[in-house]
Amino acid sequence: MLLAFLVLATSGILAANAQCQTSLSWKNAPSMKDSGLTSFVIASMTKPRGIRFVNDTLLVIDVGVGLVSLRENVDNCNGWTKTVLVQNADLNHGLVVNGTQIYASSVDTVFRYEWNPSTRTVSGNEQIVTGMDLAANHKTRTLDISGTYLLVSSGASENLETEATSPSHGTAQIRRFAINSTVPSGGYTWFQGELVAVGMRNAVGIAVAGNNLWTVENSADELNYTSGSQLVDIHEDNPAEELNVVDLSDIGHSYGYPECFTAWDMKEVIPDSSLNTGDQFSIVPNVTDAQCGNTTFNKAPRLSMQAHSAPLDIVFYKAPSNVTAVTVKPEYNSHAFVSFHGSWNRDPPTGYGIVRIPWSGNEPTAQPNAKDGYSFVLQGDLTRCPDGCFRPVGLAFDSTGRLFGSSDSTGEVSFASR
Repeated sequence: MLLAFLVLATSGILAANAQCQTSLSWKNAPSMKDSGLTSFVIASMTKPRGIRFVNDTLLVIDVGVGLVSLRENVDNCNGWTKTVLVQNADLNHGLVVNGTQIYASSVDTVFRYEWNPSTRTVSGNEQIVTGMDLAANHKTRTLDISGTYLLVSSGASENLETEATSPSHGTAQIRRFAINSTVPSGGYTWFQGELVAVGMRNAVGIAVAGNNLWTVENSADELNYTSGSQLVDIHEDNPAEELNVVDLSDIGHSYGYPECFTAWDMKEVIPDSSLNTGDQFSIVPNVTDAQCGNTTFNKAPRLSMQAHSAPLDIVFYKAPSNVTAVTVKPEYNSHAFVSFHGSWNRDPPTGYGIVRIPWSGNEPTAQPNAKDGYSFVLQGDLTRCPDGCFRPVGLAFDSTGRLFGSSDSTGEVSFASR
């Protein structure tokens, strides 16, 4: 059987703020790389980004619109009913559910809404964190929950931001905020949050698993590296994108940016290079490669990914106990799934798909120096990228084990199943 992604489109108004989306087709269908899965489109939106489930309702951040819900086969709709829950054009990516509380973010503010499971509506509009608009070039503020804390990730302000080495600068870092007690009136300011990690250039995808926080980091563009007396352009296949792990009982460490980076394929441009996949290197004169390889100075990634893949989300698959005909393969239980938004400055292009990272225990199966630590589940048509192909952003599994994804370039929400 094949793994399927389902796309949803609008085709009729059910109520003042509800639309039935049914019988949708892909604008440009991705290619299925996993022989056990197939895909379907379920919704058409403006620019869908972050997605998460609350019970049987799929929540979507639709940029320029707000917080939108999708429900399957309800209200006489033989498809998916789309309803705008919150009209806020500034919501742009971050979304997490904590019981009956929903957190969503703009570039500057994290908002909290109360979910009513009976009416499937939201109320309230409490500001939880404000003053986050510090990173000019990276606008997403990704969210997750760890116990009684809200985690917020903010990227760097530019490609190479020298000041980002300092925690007090406020960019390229993750902070956490207590949500089990009274939140200050008007919300916490960004710097009232406890520093979890610094030196992560743009960790758009974050996911808590046990006592670890896993992040997928978009690394720098247009890098040069000094080899001997030569300045070499290494940007085609370096630096690697990173899968980092933060021990939440030992927080506040640096993950290298903007001084230290991870090699993916240095030997292609520097044949005699001693740097292998996963090795750390420096691009600044006052820091050596050896310093970058010292874990007290820089926490290296647990796994590397092809340069310019642009990972934007990471979710862990928990296979349902009641396996059905649509359930993603149960043998993938506990594996990580990552969305690759795709490159903008690599020829040929790379990414534009969803990959699976095999997992064993509390970490990836592959070693940190592996190039084959993940495989594509599906991938967009690279000849139509970047604007006309599937560019995945948000990922989420439902209770039946179907894998849902959003594509902001095509406005599609879809799912993959057997």
